[in-house]
Amino acid sequence: MGGLVGVALAILVTAGLSILIVAGVYGSPDLSAKAVAAGTEQKSFIIDSFNLIPIVLGKDAAKWVMFLLAVAAFPPACFSSFIAANSFKTTLPKVNPFVSVGIGAAVSILLAVTGYAGKVIPVFVVIGASFGPICGAMLVDYVLSNGQWSGPRAGVNPAGWIAWALGFIVGILPNLGVNVPAAPVAAFIVGAIVYFVCAKMGMLSQVIPLPGKAASMAAASTAAK
Repeated sequence: MGGLVGVALAILVTAGLSILIVAGVYGSPDLSAKAVAAGTEQKSFIIDSFNLIPIVLGKDAAKWVMFLLAVAAFPPACFSSFIAANSFKTTLPKVNPFVSVGIGAAVSILLAVTGYAGKVIPVFVVIGASFGPICGAMLVDYVLSNGQWSGPRAGVNPAGWIAWALGFIVGILPNLGVNVPAAPVAAFIVGAIVYFVCAKMGMLSQVIPLPGKAASMAAASTAAK
């Protein structure tokens, strides 16, 4: 439910609002004239949903909307940082989390300050290239575990890293000028195939036992008997 509401529904709402804003401006002679005038006055003005908010609501109301949009960005940013910190601590237990997370924060700040984070298409390609093979490996791990989550794996999982690396190479090719149709999907497929092959070759690290999972499995087994 968290994924459906916090991810899927959020995407539909934000994308729907963007479509309505742009369509509304283009459908109104007065608003479209204002947008064209703003583009003529400001050479850096781009006619997109974000820059059209002041055209639709006026500058005073738009300031508050943009302020609220900035505030709304804090919860997902904090949550993703929390997940990243836990991932760093799990994968690199001997490295001080302050150092690993601090490096990630410094890189994020650098991307934001230089404006590279605002270049949506290249950023999304990098995200797709990074997470596509991870999702593919998770799918295969789920299938190999008979539809159950196997649990976290100790230390470095060679199968996962190899699957991610090869999938990432495929997914990042469009940013290097190589035309790969549906690159994130291709990265997903490569990650899944490589993880399956590596798993069959015995390149999986040991699963860390979870007390809560063991208790629930024992209870389920008792109930079945």
